[in-house]
Amino acid sequence: MVRPEWSDSQAVNTRHLRGELYEVRAEGMDASYRLLFAEEGTKGRILLALHAFSKKTQKTPPQVIELAARRLSDWQRRSAR
Repeated sequence: MVRPEWSDSQAVNTRHLRGELYEVRAEGMDASYRLLFAEEGTKGRILLALHAFSKKTQKTPPQVIELAARRLSDWQRRSAR
């Protein structure tokens, strides 16, 4: 299971955003990157990447979270067929 708060490890830094959405961060030399994802599959063993972006502010923009939520909803709706 994904840890719900930022971890102290530099290898993996994840946090829970809301519902089924999580965020992982990576620090580059000149930029910070974020990947929004959800756990999928019958045992949550699949990490479904929903959106990635270069982050310039401390807070994840609400419209980015909404986009990831819409993509997850679409994925779940299509995979339920």
